[in-house]
Amino acid sequence: MNSPVKYLVTGASSGLGGSVLATLYKNVPDPSQIAAASSRLETSQKLQQDYPGIQFRRLDYNDPKSLVESLAGVERFFFVSSPEVNTEKRNKQHERVVKASVEAKVGHVYYSSLAFGGYGYESQASVQKAHLVTEKLLAESGLSYTSVREGVYIDAFPVFVFWYPNTTTIYLSGDGPVAFASRDELGEATAQLMLRDPEGLNLKNNIALLTGPRTYKLTDVINAVSEATGRQLEIKCVSKDEFPRIMALEDAREGRGRKPEAFFRSWQSLVESMEKGDTATVDPLMGELLGRQPRDALKAQLNPPLSEYALKSTLSTGSPWSPLPSKPAVEKVQGILRLVIWNPVASLKDLEESKAIVILDTTQWPFVKAIINNAEFLVLEDRAPRPPESLCPFFDAEPVADIVIFTSIDKNIDFLQNPGDLTVEGLVVVSLGEELAAYPTVAPFEM
Repeated sequence: MNSPVKYLVTGASSGLGGSVLATLYKNVPDPSQIAAASSRLETSQKLQQDYPGIQFRRLDYNDPKSLVESLAGVERFFFVSSPEVNTEKRNKQHERVVKASVEAKVGHVYYSSLAFGGYGYESQASVQKAHLVTEKLLAESGLSYTSVREGVYIDAFPVFVFWYPNTTTIYLSGDGPVAFASRDELGEATAQLMLRDPEGLNLKNNIALLTGPRTYKLTDVINAVSEATGRQLEIKCVSKDEFPRIMALEDAREGRGRKPEAFFRSWQSLVESMEKGDTATVDPLMGELLGRQPRDALKAQLNPPLSEYALKSTLSTGSPWSPLPSKPAVEKVQGILRLVIWNPVASLKDLEESKAIVILDTTQWPFVKAIINNAEFLVLEDRAPRPPESLCPFFDAEPVADIVIFTSIDKNIDFLQNPGDLTVEGLVVVSLGEELAAYPTVAPFEM
């Protein structure tokens, strides 16, 4: 039987949930009051290594019994929305979670919704409609809850405009202001919500809207990325009637999966919602929760400030799981690594002719893939062989090893210690400095 806990976090190995868990861990004196949940045993082992003292619970959105057992004794529950792309299946999963929360008598549910439509319920964006179904389930359940409408991730920008490797032309059927936010700050702010009394914040059975500090249009972001990369992207404006047909033809021509016109017609609802102002609301709540002004998400993505991204580069020192890198690999890494650290969007031009396995958090990998024309990628997040379904349009190549780049030791230490049959010429780890002390097999590499 599980011991009671104050906080339970689902999606703890993902970008948003990982940030929520990390913030709770820093702020809760007794880590045994925190539990992380997943359907996978290997995730349990990894999280308990990364966060000593926390509890772990097996929770599967498709298994009602595991849901009730995992939620028993939970005071505050972070319910991360399912990555399931089939709306009907996703709604069923969320219905199970809500019913189990009622049965387990969860104290308060924090649901990760989306910031389309501000505080309203009228958004016609296909992605928001699914969230509104879950919000309605929560409102009718009798549970105490907060719908956390998370701002639009800046790193999801390539998905909104179908920006692929080798893209030179981006087709838009509309545009509108978007209060983009950084995923890590959204997670931090969500955790700060969980640490406070929802009634005191007037957020019991209410909406918490988390947004960036200003808005950008899609064209603003496209132009900024063009300038940062030195690679001009042409913007072609087409009618709403033309857009699905043109994009389906482009998709087939480029061999990107041959998605039908219906797919792009549905996706177009996002841009139409942006045009109508659904993503234009800038709310001060995130800054109040963080105790500081949120970062300008676009500027942070293009050029993260050194003070907040105090990263160190490291190379393997010849541990049993990796040979010393060859001199050519080291020289190649030396030429690009500083840029990899400080400028994730514009950093990898020098790898243009390389083939690489790049292992990054999904907060950065679409940008990297969009910049390197000739590289091939394997993206491992939570040790999965493919990225989340929402990013699958960008995953269209088989991996060929040349250089491996990590953004975190903590998130990839299992792989580092047991790389299996993978053979690479060079290994690079880009990591927070304090992580290094925990892993004697990894040493700083001075530029």
